[in-house]
Amino acid sequence: MLSEELSRFSDQISRLEVYLTDETGKKNGLMDKRCVLEARITGRQPIAVKSKADTIHKAVDEAVDK
Repeated sequence: MLSEELSRFSDQISRLEVYLTDETGKKNGLMDKRCVLEARITGRQPIAVKSKADTIHKAVDEAVDK
């Protein structure tokens, strides 16, 4: 999914790091799934975006949209 969504930047991104966390662990919680995307751009400072949602999939989708 990430490759497809970010394909237009593929020649500029040298590395993409994805950090996924469940902030409440085994406990149920609202908006407790977090995704941090950090893109290393050739010749520039890294760019990082964060997103929180009810599911990991939603958190990743929202982070990619940012």
